[in-house]
Amino acid sequence: GGTLSIECKLSGKSSHPYNVFWLRQYPGQKLEFFIRYNTEADKYIVSGFEARFLPSKNISTNVYYLKIKDLRVEDSATYYCTHYALSGTGTAVQVLPDNVLPRVFALYPLCNEPPAQHTLTIGCLVLTPDLQSLEIQWNLGASANVKYAAVFDSKRKHYLVASEVTIPVADWNSGKEYYCDVGKMGTAARIRKNIQKKVCF
Repeated sequence: GGTLSIECKLSGKSSHPYNVFWLRQYPGQKLEFFIRYNTEADKYIVSGFEARFLPSKNISTNVYYLKIKDLRVEDSATYYCTHYALSGTGTAVQVLPDNVLPRVFALYPLCNEPPAQHTLTIGCLVLTPDLQSLEIQWNLGASANVKYAAVFDSKRKHYLVASEVTIPVADWNSGKEYYCDVGKMGTAARIRKNIQKKVCF
């Protein structure tokens, strides 16, 4: 029944505002996207989360927060945040040519928090207006590729798809590099997002 505040500190500086995405994951379950937040006027919260999950930010410190009110047992999960910088304002309408690729963002494990088991989860968050032609692959072989049902952001007019893999903690700590490879069916162009253990800020 209490209240919890989760902090998401963004590294680096930007003269543009950020879109921050919040996701959660239950043990053994898929990543679940539920919030995109830029400002109070520009945010998207998945239905069912609006009442208790409150995003906010401190502009001066570049820190974003997720407040969870009226805590319940089912709120026990691992929470992730990821972001990209916005530039410009206004509403754009465009027809995308075949060579325009989705945006891809890395999902890292929680920094400085040791895993409870011998494996951990990493992932890629993909934003795309064209869901049907989306392809996501990992450098772990076809059996490790995971793609989940998308959430449609009605304000931004695009889909958010979380793809994840489970890896050994020992491999992660050794600095082994992983990557997701994202593209569109029928085109040769790809986006590769590298995910590797890094120094915590």
